[in-house]
Amino acid sequence: MTAKDAIGLYKLFDQHGIKIWIDGGWGVDALLGHQTRKHDDLDVAVHHSNLPALCQLLEDRGYHSVPSGGSWGCNFVLGDDRGDRIDLHSFELDTSGENTFGVAYRAEHLTGVGMIEGYQVRCVAPDWMVKFHTGYPLDKNDFSDVKALCEKFEIEMPKEHQAYWDFLAENIIRSETLNDHHAIREIHGLAFGGPVEAKLVDGLRQSGDAIISLVAERDSRVIGHVLFSQLKAPMNALGLAPVAVHPSFQKQGVGLALIREGLAQAKEDGWMCVFVLGEPTYYARFGFRVENAKGYSSPYHGDHFMAVPFGDVPKAGEIVYPEPFKLLD
Repeated sequence: MTAKDAIGLYKLFDQHGIKIWIDGGWGVDALLGHQTRKHDDLDVAVHHSNLPALCQLLEDRGYHSVPSGGSWGCNFVLGDDRGDRIDLHSFELDTSGENTFGVAYRAEHLTGVGMIEGYQVRCVAPDWMVKFHTGYPLDKNDFSDVKALCEKFEIEMPKEHQAYWDFLAENIIRSETLNDHHAIREIHGLAFGGPVEAKLVDGLRQSGDAIISLVAERDSRVIGHVLFSQLKAPMNALGLAPVAVHPSFQKQGVGLALIREGLAQAKEDGWMCVFVLGEPTYYARFGFRVENAKGYSSPYHGDHFMAVPFGDVPKAGEIVYPEPFKLLD
């Protein structure tokens, strides 16, 4: 969704008397006054009474329903054949500005004013835009968006965001190099109390299945490692395993940062889904859900087998892990 396309839709709705407010990534960039990154979609808040007319305008221009997890009558996605997407959020308010129906916007949320390519638009207010970027699995874009908004509008940064930037001030997350291999073996051996996971990492490198391999570094010392390997699946998918942190640096957010960075890279590189076998409570913070993996057959299928999709993916099929994973059997 280009800036020109976003403004074109905004003007179209205005011309037909349909008032919208921009949320999401374009809402952030409108508040900042410049585009910070590419946006796949345009998030729009609209009075529910205007929703049928808005949808008809979009249908006339080739937009159609796009399947999306969690869709319902007040929150769904329309898209065209070029790949542009509009994420619609409808609501109704009472005379005092309180929400009475639909997505839980209130009048105070919708007081922002921003600019897209020099054109003034209505959007979510900056303090609420920051608050909306908390309490769910966050990615690098979320952290960057909130940091930029807090700096521009002098808003206190939420604790989970401050912790992220504090961590990066002391640690580096980067791709592994050949010189890191010995430290990676040592970390896995210490973290798991044996050599099996270290051998798995070596085996996945040798088989060519290792796709994303990241280390955490502090004061020039490697203190953690995560690996994502290629799976045979109905979509382009990766498996997250193993991940380990040196015992001296555990419970300091190292594993969290490694997994979050790996997922961000997987999404940026065009992978459609990531699977993991682990503790659901821990991995839920990254967006992994057991229900996302229930339709797939795998030796690991069960209450601890989870997936996080990055878009619309097949809901069933076989998931085959690379040969080196037989070391764990």
